[in-house]
Amino acid sequence: MEGALPFRLVVEHPLPEVRLRIQRGHDELLAPSHEDAEATVFEFTLRVVTGREGTLVLRGPEVQGGQSDRFVYVNWGVRAGDKESRWDRRAKVSLRDLTSSVLQELLQTPGAVIEARIEGTGDDGGPACASVEMLGGGWRVVRGERS
Repeated sequence: MEGALPFRLVVEHPLPEVRLRIQRGHDELLAPSHEDAEATVFEFTLRVVTGREGTLVLRGPEVQGGQSDRFVYVNWGVRAGDKESRWDRRAKVSLRDLTSSVLQELLQTPGAVIEARIEGTGDDGGPACASVEMLGGGWRVVRGERS
């Protein structure tokens, strides 16, 4: 199984007036496809390739980390390009739990995307940071419409 796969990451309850972006590579940023008071939505495409020993490997400019520990960074404030922000944080959203069965389900569901949701506000009241838990059971296949 190889090809380009659509992904959506939804940040629920982002802090108002704090810029957030997904990190692309080392120094590029991906702007959201949708923003409102309830959620910020990022849509992007990752490639899946067959790695060593038949394992599936996700690739693309949004993917960070080593082959066995892939993840996506959500950057806040200064790291999101707002030099005047008081916030300089990033949240790490793991791709580790994406199984071949989830990827196969996506391929068999026309118009679907792989989606995950995270809480945008951390326990301290600031932007979520460090490794974050995904809401609703993690990465899942959903119809293409924003949910």
